Amino acid sequence: GLNYKGVLLMRKIIDFHNHIYPDKIAIKATNSIKRFYDIDMDCIGDCANLLKFGDIAGINKFVVQSVATTPEQVTKINDYIAEECKEYPDRFIGFGTMHPDFENIPDEIDRIISLGLKGVKLHPDFQKFNIDDKKAFEIYDACNGRLPILMHTGDFRYDYSHPKRLVSVFDNFKDLTVNEFYEIAKARYDVFACEQKITMENDFDNVDKNSYHIFSITNYSSVIGFMSIL
Repeated sequence: GLNYKGVLLMRKIIDFHNHIYPDKIAIKATNSIKRFYDIDMDCIGDCANLLKFGDIAGINKFVVQSVATTPEQVTKINDYIAEECKEYPDRFIGFGTMHPDFENIPDEIDRIISLGLKGVKLHPDFQKFNIDDKKAFEIYDACNGRLPILMHTGDFRYDYSHPKRLVSVFDNFKDLTVNEFYEIAKARYDVFACEQKITMENDFDNVDKNSYHIFSITNYSSVIGFMSIL
């Protein structure tokens, strides 16, 4: 087991949401996220810092990803994430990225799988597309029943990622797995998304704004093969 602050931890822990960047752009990328969310960053988003502070916290593995803010970034990011996973095979589980305006989405999803990456990361607010935009459906179709999607939702400043937009996605793609992350400080909707089903209030505008819940993950235990996920 892991020894964390004198406590023996028998269960393995995966930190499921980690952005990493190449060393040459890590500072710039970290500052960009700082500006976007208007929050302070305690460290730089590179692999060295992730592993350093992850070891202190007793984390076994990290699901790592990055977001393509333009279509041109997609293949480079997927290559980078795959390379880092090869460098740290016992620590990193990689998710690729995709962009709705990418020229050949099905082929790149095939390549993501061939690279050994385990899912696809999307960020509608960064990438400026509505979750239920028809141009994004090609991504969902290519991932349907093949790869899970990790997606940011519920930032009150934007409508791109409103959780209600997931409804038509799940109606059209019955085998699609979408797990949502949303910033607690900026979230305003109480939503659970797991596998192809979504459970939510019918009236999003009257959801209890004081009730914040992080989604539950059930499907990834079989994808990753670990005992538990944090």
